[in-house]
Amino acid sequence: MEISYQELAKLLASDPGRRRIPALACPQALADAAQALIQARKVVLVSGFYIGRAGAWETDGPLGTLVLALALKQVGIEPVIFTDTGAVAIFEAGMAAIDLQVQLCGFDAQAAPGAEQLLQHQPDVIIAIERNGQAEDGKYYNASGVDVATQVAHFDPLFLTANARGVITIAVGDGGNELGFGNHLAEARVLLGESKQIACVTPAKYLVACGVSNWGGYALAALVAWLNRSRLACSKEMLTEVLTSIVAACAVDGVSGRRTPSVDGLPLTIELEMFTQLTNFLPPYIKAAGEADW
Repeated sequence: MEISYQELAKLLASDPGRRRIPALACPQALADAAQALIQARKVVLVSGFYIGRAGAWETDGPLGTLVLALALKQVGIEPVIFTDTGAVAIFEAGMAAIDLQVQLCGFDAQAAPGAEQLLQHQPDVIIAIERNGQAEDGKYYNASGVDVATQVAHFDPLFLTANARGVITIAVGDGGNELGFGNHLAEARVLLGESKQIACVTPAKYLVACGVSNWGGYALAALVAWLNRSRLACSKEMLTEVLTSIVAACAVDGVSGRRTPSVDGLPLTIELEMFTQLTNFLPPYIKAAGEADW
């Protein structure tokens, strides 16, 4: 069975939030990112997006990161998660919900170790899923144009050094202000229009643009499973448990700023429907056990 990266990218380009950025969804970037992941021995996943007005981290990012980390571990690839100190409890809660045991590193705002120290983890691939990135003026903007630079650890130097060293970098984002949009900066600025100042200038080798960043994590997890002829480790029930758990740990919806089991203003049913559609591209033997409706 062949996977249609064209169809997968089209699905990821669904734009319920009307952000326009999903127009940058690219089948080749998705395919290249998946190939890079399955050839890795160790992958560093960077996630956690701070919502200034809520004083908390959002539900978009952790879900996709944990699903991908679970898929990587399932096929023998070591995942390590980097996030902010304030978001550690959210990731711990999500990890506990699916019994995922991986190294989790939290860093203080503006005090993340230098790129050299971070690269001592010796990752083959670094992937950011919904992670604040630096704009041209040096600030770190959320979608509302609020600068949160003093609340988040700065991982842009890690990406820039990794790019220079030949360590593969992947970025997943939905708003143009996330790490990785630097290699499509001109296009992102056009799509952002009046909000173009929030665009992140830091590039990644492969950019996976999508309607909701979690979806990129799900798609890559599904591809990692398929390319390794392995059963997908996550199910819809597990995904629901993760979302419930991270909200209990104070994660908020990035649009409403409220502690609700929703993502980017979209209800859980939308998240589960997209998870199902993305994994419907997989042959039956790869899909998670217990998913009879697939």
